[in-house]
Amino acid sequence: MSPTEPDDERSDVVVLIDEAGEETSWAFLGEVEAGGQPYAVLTALAQLEGEGDEPIDVVLRRYVVDDDGWESFLPIEDDAERAQVEAAAAAFLEAEGLLPA
Repeated sequence: MSPTEPDDERSDVVVLIDEAGEETSWAFLGEVEAGGQPYAVLTALAQLEGEGDEPIDVVLRRYVVDDDGWESFLPIEDDAERAQVEAAAAAFLEAEGLLPA
């Protein structure tokens, strides 16, 4: 996924560009930490704009900011790392009331 442009404030919307050059808009729900590394909790913007009581699907990405302030949201490829991040994200989503009852 391509980096986003540097910004003085975090936007609640992140545009990711996949390998095919397709852009998708994601809502930034929050940030969690696992193993000393920050991770972004994202959901498709269309899900938040929809109606109903359907649970939202989330995507977890390693959150990196380079020396120039460019943000990147990188996939998590290691299974052990993913398990830690999923546990942290579940606790975050529960605390925010975003998990189904």
